[in-house]
Amino acid sequence: MQAQTVERKQTSRHLMLPVYRLGCSASDAFVLEQRLARVVGVRQVYVNPVTEVAYIAYDPPQIDPSQIQAVIDRAGYGRPGSASDRSAT
Repeated sequence: MQAQTVERKQTSRHLMLPVYRLGCSASDAFVLEQRLARVVGVRQVYVNPVTEVAYIAYDPPQIDPSQIQAVIDRAGYGRPGSASDRSAT
């Protein structure tokens, strides 16, 4: 039997999104990483609490950047003035 090489296209894309109101501790960044990591199509995530940037590897056929941004917004770390702004009453 002859060995066969299976070639898979790399479909992962990378995205850098700003996040807001993380605070000084790494706990908010960790919470956001956990929420994003549970999303179908997100392959890898790192949130830097100092620079307030989320680095995300995702699978475009499964999710798009606007859906990822929506997760960040719903978690309360989206753009100031967004519909789910945590500081809003």
